[in-house]
Amino acid sequence: MNCLTGEGIKLDDVFTDPFGTSSMDILKYMIQHPGEAFDVTPFIRKGCKTPIPVIQEAVEKAASIDLSALSKLRVALDRMVRTIGNETTLKQDISEKMKPYAHQLELIRTVPGFDKDPFTAERVLAEIGPDMSVFPSAKHLCSWAGVCPSHDSSARKVKGRKISKAGTYIKPLLVNIARAVVRSKIHPEITLRFNRIKNRRGYMKAIIAICKMFLTAIWHILHKDEPYKADGYMTAKKPKKAKKVMTRAQLAEYLASQGITVVD
Repeated sequence: MNCLTGEGIKLDDVFTDPFGTSSMDILKYMIQHPGEAFDVTPFIRKGCKTPIPVIQEAVEKAASIDLSALSKLRVALDRMVRTIGNETTLKQDISEKMKPYAHQLELIRTVPGFDKDPFTAERVLAEIGPDMSVFPSAKHLCSWAGVCPSHDSSARKVKGRKISKAGTYIKPLLVNIARAVVRSKIHPEITLRFNRIKNRRGYMKAIIAICKMFLTAIWHILHKDEPYKADGYMTAKKPKKAKKVMTRAQLAEYLASQGITVVD
């Protein structure tokens, strides 16, 4: 989009996705009709929230655009189309090789956020593998993926809780999923947990905590061969201590055992 911005055509300012359907139709028309002023109304889809006059103003310099800029744009779009085609082919090949693990993929897709894109579960399974016996516990899996805080403490003083640099490929994926899930209202148990941690620890640490919860759930569902349960993978709260009730005689006996003499 730099070649268009330099020419004063700022589609990235009026479209959330400058390579969406409406924007791409406008770009293709500009390439096919260089130096022509045109009306953008036929190219705008119903779901577009930006007013048509604002979009029209963004492309008003299309009639005076440099031909070299259009040439660069044509080459860039052709390369993007080829890249998307290659990506689709690779995904199809990966999906074909993942067919023997269809059951494990279906289990992973029961976790919130992992069912939107079928390729998401395949990426996760490709990283961690289908056999959870290689990880003695869910904590080992979370540590391997780098979503566990370190325990840098000395003399009962916490010096840091940074996460490791492990999980180069799986951690960004989990973070993106967590950010999407905590914004939705479909899974309130996750949103409540996120907000509770965010108020104490901050936004990013709360996101990492949700990533850890996702991996814990995935370890359990693959290890136990069971689908995700909304209340099955939350950190258990410490039970409140029950109040002790003692009679006067029991209290006197307890104080005496502690070497305390009660004087009336």
